Amino acid sequence: MNQLLSLFLKNWMKPLLIDQEINEISKKVTRSELIALFMLKQRGEATMSQLASDMGLQKSTLTNIRQRLTKRGLIQHYRDANDQRITWISLTADGEEFADRVLETMSRMLQKIKDVLTPDEMEQLIVLLLKVAKVVQTTEQEQKEEHTTFKRIKIEDE
Repeated sequence: MNQLLSLFLKNWMKPLLIDQEINEISKKVTRSELIALFMLKQRGEATMSQLASDMGLQKSTLTNIRQRLTKRGLIQHYRDANDQRITWISLTADGEEFADRVLETMSRMLQKIKDVLTPDEMEQLIVLLLKVAKVVQTTEQEQKEEHTTFKRIKIEDE
């Protein structure tokens, strides 16, 4: 079941958008914002560097996410008392409540799926979804690489 939850987080909740609650959640936060909220929920608090590393993002990208979530009142940030270069981030009470509500909604949806499948079918579903996710992830990575390739230009000295 944890594998299935992880799969939906990694590929956002596209397969679950048939559920109205999840559709509403997807309009409020991006996938990256939601992952940041869940990671902060698990950790309690984290430095910008820790969270960026955990999410596989550049610190500048996380700064944008932090700004958006702070603006919505879901997280708070403050400077380290001993080292002003370090910024700590944690969930606000509203952020904690939002993360809990999203997890409950996703758990209910996943439970509905689990209720209609036998244990063998559930295992097959997880294997198949992981296989599909791998293909989708590979395709997305290939597309990113196509856009970030550099062309070497030969420069001749006169």
